Amino acid sequence: MQRPRVKRKCGRTVEDHPWKRIMAAGKPAIAPQWSSQMGDKGRASPGMRTLHARFIFLVEYGSQKFNPEIDATKREFHLMCRFLAYQGQPVLLESVVSKPCHSLIHQSMHATEAKTVTNGDGFGLGWYGERPEPGNYRDLRPAWSDDNLLSICQQVRSPLFFAHVRAATGTATARANCHPFSHGTSLFMHNGQIGGYSSVRRAIEGLIPDSLYEHRHGTTDSEAIFLAALARGAAGNAVKAFTDVLTTVRGITKAAGIKEALRFAAAYTNGDTLHAFRWACDDKAPTLYWRHDANGLHVVSEPWDESKGVWNALPQGSVLVADRHSLPRVMEFSPVCG
Repeated sequence: MQRPRVKRKCGRTVEDHPWKRIMAAGKPAIAPQWSSQMGDKGRASPGMRTLHARFIFLVEYGSQKFNPEIDATKREFHLMCRFLAYQGQPVLLESVVSKPCHSLIHQSMHATEAKTVTNGDGFGLGWYGERPEPGNYRDLRPAWSDDNLLSICQQVRSPLFFAHVRAATGTATARANCHPFSHGTSLFMHNGQIGGYSSVRRAIEGLIPDSLYEHRHGTTDSEAIFLAALARGAAGNAVKAFTDVLTTVRGITKAAGIKEALRFAAAYTNGDTLHAFRWACDDKAPTLYWRHDANGLHVVSEPWDESKGVWNALPQGSVLVADRHSLPRVMEFSPVCG
């Protein structure tokens, strides 16, 4: 099987076999397994004929093996998504989604600051244009294999947009589970987890009123948090709404005796003000960075270029708030862990 090679725009050639880099770094032995979502006649289903169509790590610690896609909470091995948000002067989406040397599309194959180096369980774009409501394009295919995604990024110019590549944490790989999620003028995406979600899913969904539950199209914890926050007035006061939701969710998981962490790195906008949150009940909140340049504000899971010195790490327990008329500010964000 030929190894794919990606020419990075910074002038280096990288072999994108993630397990090779991990094993070279002296991490636990990792063996790749591939699954191409076979069709009725044993052929790969349309759009999934790619080497990385389904990347499953088998991690071996001594004689014990487990599949972290199924049980990602054992031994603190957690799957993580990657995302970016932009607000400022209208720019082509490709300027940050696909063109930089460590663009989000490159991160979907070769993330450097996540426990999972591949994020191939779907992707999504959400952007604002001529209407108050955002456009949304999501699909199951890995971001690196979708020509339509590249075409949209080459043609669409927007002053405010989100992009996300997904590494599933237990819910189905389905288009309805791909981020970002939208409702009305609001847009939301998330990287993290509700620990033990499958055990408390019914209680979490109970936080969503009937008027919004009919707009729940997927099964993820992320969408449930989003709709519950909208019900608590996120469009008007996002910090308070998400604080209330996460405090309540933590109370539910604690009452259920769940030891696994609640982790929340997320971006939310009502179409005007952008919020980027970084918080967790332990000290392992997913990474977030931001910078403000001549064009506007960039928020990313990991820097998309090699100029790490110009990126600011968002501290855990904080939220970055910015609108189109003022400079971004960092505030405390402190849901109750209990």
